[in-house]
Amino acid sequence: YQTIRGLPDSVTTVVVLCSRQFGKSYLGTLCAVEDCLQNPDTSVLIIGPTIKQTIDIVHQSIRKISHDAPDGLIQRSKSESRWYVGSSELLIGGFDVSNATRQRGKTLLKIYLEELVDSNPDQYAETIRSDLAPALTHSKNGKLIYLTTPPKLPDHPFITDTIPEAKLYGAFFSFTIDDNKQLSPDQYEACVRRCGGKDTIEFRREYLCEIVRDPSITVVPDFRADKHVGD
Repeated sequence: YQTIRGLPDSVTTVVVLCSRQFGKSYLGTLCAVEDCLQNPDTSVLIIGPTIKQTIDIVHQSIRKISHDAPDGLIQRSKSESRWYVGSSELLIGGFDVSNATRQRGKTLLKIYLEELVDSNPDQYAETIRSDLAPALTHSKNGKLIYLTTPPKLPDHPFITDTIPEAKLYGAFFSFTIDDNKQLSPDQYEACVRRCGGKDTIEFRREYLCEIVRDPSITVVPDFRADKHVGD
């Protein structure tokens, strides 16, 4: 949290590649609420693979965050995709085509991007470049802050373009299940069992944040020298 808040204004892309159930969604919602309170009359966006999924993620976190807030400070609008925080608004969006284009024409202070694991690569690239990035044009400290586990495709634009950009400016952070000090040994082992073991694609991607190709959505498996190269 302190590191992200301390990044210079020149850094516009921040990536937090994080294990499941680590608290990244809570962190993103918390930062978005703070942004709204500290910058009156602004708009902050949280966007995920679909608007329904993002609404569910934000609703769960903001309910905890607003538990002891003064009455009326954080209010949900009649629309499920908007919260009023002080005199600012917290917007909820999705990468699905019908919702991504709704961000066009808006001026945003910051954008938090949630769980890109299921995002369509083509929709992702177009949404970032055509819809979201231009909305930060007039923001003095505009940032795209990604809080996610890796996508299922190693050639996803998030992996090939976004991560290298964040690394270039020292704004890439990665935390695996082994970094999660809140888990007891029994909880850790339960996560391993539910994924079918530590060597499964699911555990490596969801809990170790490894960039691995999901064999269930490919024709040709990942190349392995020990398996595919003869004498």
